[in-house]
Amino acid sequence: MYVNLYRELTFWSFNIRALFERMANSKGELTFKKGDILYVTDTMFNGHMGCWKACLVNEEDAQKREIGMVPSRMKYVEQ
Repeated sequence: MYVNLYRELTFWSFNIRALFERMANSKGELTFKKGDILYVTDTMFNGHMGCWKACLVNEEDAQKREIGMVPSRMKYVEQ
């Protein structure tokens, strides 16, 4: 039951507006500014709670640009 639920939850995708600024600390992480639009494609990136896989979205043409790991707000506050 839990395995199936986990698989279903990891495939949700949605847009968010960043509430904080963050510089990437390592390869694979995404740098973004407060107010940027991110398209989240995985809410359990590499099986880690609070780590999301997201694309930075260009507001002018709605094209997805860079991709990488971003922390959820809860994970960011813990750091």
